[in-house]
Amino acid sequence: MAPRALIYGVAVGAALFHLYAAGVSPFTALVQRPVHLALMSILGFVGIGVGTWRRRAAVEGRDGAAVPPRKVVKYVVTAVLVGAVLFSCGYLVFQHETLVPVRLPYSWCWSSPVVPPDGGW
Repeated sequence: MAPRALIYGVAVGAALFHLYAAGVSPFTALVQRPVHLALMSILGFVGIGVGTWRRRAAVEGRDGAAVPPRKVVKYVVTAVLVGAVLFSCGYLVFQHETLVPVRLPYSWCWSSPVVPPDGGW
């Protein structure tokens, strides 16, 4: 997949996600924020890229040893950053119920299976 097609795909996916979350079914903040961060980070890493401030490719290192071309390093760093963002944001999205357990007082939750300490309602 070409980088331009990937950028357009992520941008359209982000727009559709935000429209769905705004109009159809809002998510909790612990779900919506990591998804937004992941989509925008991917757009930033792939769209702008890493290492674009240096246009000149280095062929040899300072000690004379051959180093990989800048393009390969750029793609590897971009892939590592995108993977790290997807992992951390995916963990938050899929584990949000475990991370923030809901504990309501007895008077607020009438259908709670937990029996109060006095044994009755």
